[in-house]
Amino acid sequence: MSVTTRFKRTTIHLKGAALSLIHHSLLLIGLLLGLVSLPASANDNEGREQQTTQSVQAPIESSGDDAPARVPTTLSPRMQKALDYVKTRYKVSKEAMHPLFETVQRIGKEHGIDPLLIVAIIGIESGFKSDAKSAGGGHGLMQIIPRYHLNKIPDGLGVKGLMDPAVNVKVGTIILDDAINRAGNPVGGLQSYNGSKKKKLFANRVLAEKARMERSTP
Repeated sequence: MSVTTRFKRTTIHLKGAALSLIHHSLLLIGLLLGLVSLPASANDNEGREQQTTQSVQAPIESSGDDAPARVPTTLSPRMQKALDYVKTRYKVSKEAMHPLFETVQRIGKEHGIDPLLIVAIIGIESGFKSDAKSAGGGHGLMQIIPRYHLNKIPDGLGVKGLMDPAVNVKVGTIILDDAINRAGNPVGGLQSYNGSKKKKLFANRVLAEKARMERSTP
């Protein structure tokens, strides 16, 4: 055998070994890449699962800091029509008055008093101005005189609390409820509620305003 022949065989053998080494190296690299990519895929799946869970839970989270979501109140057809009437007669914003009407409806139901009667009192007493004050010492929507009803104002609020519409309506309705119970009828209760020399005129004006609201309601 010649030297040239042995050299060619050696070269072919080396090439085969090199190709085999490269092949096995590529397989090893591929295997390693596959092992490394598996946890990453798992992490991606976990991240997608967490994102999906958060998107499902998001609507039930509170909109404020530990504050429960506000549950909207639906006005009755009578109160809705009365709101339309008040908007036109007193030139007030319907949107601004809606929360007040919700409060009146709720408190009226609690005390068994027609909410339209409360709305009529507010119209006559203050024209729906929550910051109204009278020369006789009346405060707020229902013109409550603090010196006569301090015991009905929630603790810690004081006279300034009467300028809050919800507080004013609550206190005013309690006063009206007591007055009606003492008088035995709404007319006498309204006269007692006002307590002025014009108490009969006041009662008539409130009842007339309530009647106008009722004519505008179903």
